Amino acid sequence: PFCERTCTSLFCSKMKVSVCTLLLAVCLLRASGEPAFEKQTYNIYDVNGQVCASFQMAAQLRPEYKRNNTDTPVTREVNLPGLNETGWNVKLDASRCPLYGVTELVIEFGNQNSFTLITMSNDTTSPEMAANANWTVSFIQFQYNKADSNVFPDTVDTGIVKVSVTSPGIGTDNSQGGLFKCNSPSTYTLVDADTRVDMELKDVLLNPYNDPDGETPSECAADHEESSSDDKIVPIAVGCALGGLLLIVLIVFLIGRRSRRGRTGYKQV
Repeated sequence: PFCERTCTSLFCSKMKVSVCTLLLAVCLLRASGEPAFEKQTYNIYDVNGQVCASFQMAAQLRPEYKRNNTDTPVTREVNLPGLNETGWNVKLDASRCPLYGVTELVIEFGNQNSFTLITMSNDTTSPEMAANANWTVSFIQFQYNKADSNVFPDTVDTGIVKVSVTSPGIGTDNSQGGLFKCNSPSTYTLVDADTRVDMELKDVLLNPYNDPDGETPSECAADHEESSSDDKIVPIAVGCALGGLLLIVLIVFLIGRRSRRGRTGYKQV
């Protein structure tokens, strides 16, 4: 209603058609409740109501499905919804706290859609020991229902598909375990017998064993390269600034010297 009133009352002239169209697009996007491709937080709680594992990430999955008036399948960008996303019925009920070194995050949403991420520690003695040892993501699975029209608009497709990847190379790389961080976008491929789904992760911060001392998390290679690049840029920028300053001082000195010579010659005349 707000969009309709605004366009009919304020943007009726032909010159404002593009503005009206843009406004309607924004309003429709908001009304549809589409999750944004941004960082979400998923905490797992134990029986005492305490956080036993924490996962932060922005995840986008790109499955294909058949849509009205299309001869070939189209790609749908499915952003993993947050717990407070309206209309997506997001639940973590099937998730499990660390047990024998294994933590399982299961995000269920919509109609029979889910995202599963399992971590495995090198030390399975206890949750405390698991937190102090290296760990890796051992398994990621994306289950999607192609008949869910909320996730797949105008779908004429059916069937539940499960695609997965094992040991995608996510985890700690030091002897202390702790957290894993990767702000840079990283792409992975999840597969089934005849299906491939690309997945992009960014702004990742994983603490699957609730390590309270993980102040310096392990970083992915892309973040290391970015930090290294930043470390090189700073001294270069400082050097350029100092060089520019010296050049300005030299120019001022030469102008002043030339000016003094001019005045000396004038006095002699």
